[in-house]
Amino acid sequence: MKIIEIGEKEFEGVPNLYYTYWPPTNLCNYNCDYCGARPYFKDKFVPLKDKLKIIKFINYINSQYNNVVSLYGGEASIDPDIFDIVSHINNPYRIKFYTNLSLDIPFYRNIQNVNDKILLTVSFHYQKANFEEFYSKVKFLSQFGRIRAKVMWDSRHKNEILDCYQKLKELETNDCIVELNLIYDTDKFDEASSWSEEDLDFFVRCQTEKSIYVHFGLGKQKVKGYLSFNEVWLKHLDSKLSYSCKVGEKSLYIESNGDVYYCKNSLYYPHPPLFNCVTQDYSDHLEIFKTNVICKGFCCEVSIPKRLQGDI
Repeated sequence: MKIIEIGEKEFEGVPNLYYTYWPPTNLCNYNCDYCGARPYFKDKFVPLKDKLKIIKFINYINSQYNNVVSLYGGEASIDPDIFDIVSHINNPYRIKFYTNLSLDIPFYRNIQNVNDKILLTVSFHYQKANFEEFYSKVKFLSQFGRIRAKVMWDSRHKNEILDCYQKLKELETNDCIVELNLIYDTDKFDEASSWSEEDLDFFVRCQTEKSIYVHFGLGKQKVKGYLSFNEVWLKHLDSKLSYSCKVGEKSLYIESNGDVYYCKNSLYYPHPPLFNCVTQDYSDHLEIFKTNVICKGFCCEVSIPKRLQGDI
C-alpha cells in the first residue's frame, strides 16, 4: 500500500490552501504533566508591538493563500492581547483557536464574535478540568459557531475519561465534532500512555471518519479512505524514513518570539530559523514559499498535505 496524500478532510477541494501555526504564548494555566507547555507567569508574555509584526506577516500569507491560521500555545486564551490578535488577523480562510476552555463563557462568546472565521478547538484534560463545567460550555458555545472538542485519553484514568467522552458524543452534530485523542509515549514521560492492545483497537475504531483524510493506492487502484492523525501514528505510517512534508510550500510555523520555521520539528533538532518576522522585514524572505524541506523526525499533529516516498 502506498500513501499518496494526507490532509484535512474538512478542507478537501479548497484551492491554494496554506497552514500557519503560531503560539502567541507558550505559557499555560494547566501545566499538565504529559504536555511540554510552560507554567503561567504573567510577566513573560510577548509585547503586543511584536505580535502585531507577526500578524503583519500572517496577513501577507492570507493575501496570497487560503490560509488556515492555528492559534495555540501554551494556552492562547490567557494571552492579555488575545482580542487584539484575533481582531487584527485579516481575511484568513479560517482561524483555529485552540483552548482548554478554562475561562468563562462570555470570554469565548466574545472571541467568536470578534472574527467570524473562528473555529474553537477545545481540549478536555481530566486531571485539571471539571467535566460538568466543560460539558456545559461545549453545549452552549456550539449553538453559536463551529466547535471541535478533543478528549485527552490518559491511561491513568482511562475508564473515567471514556465515560466523559461518551457523554460529550451526545452533543455531536455537523457543527460540533467530538474526538478522542491518545496520549502516547514521549522521551520525558510515559506514565499517561500505558495501553493494552484492546485499548488501541478501541481507540482506532473511535477515530475513523474524523479530521484527517488519506488517499491510498492498492496496486493500480486508487482508493480514498479516512483515518485520524492518531490512527496513522498508531499504524506507524509516519516514520522517519517515509515522509517528505510540503512545509514551506504548504505551511509555516511561527514561534511566539517571531522566529519562522518550516515546521515545529525544526526547534527540536535544532535548525536555525528561516528569519525573524519581528526584527526583520518579511518581504526580504519571500523565497521561503518556493521551497520545502524533508522532515528528519516524526511529524507533529499538523494537517499539511504529505506524500509518502515508499511503499509500506
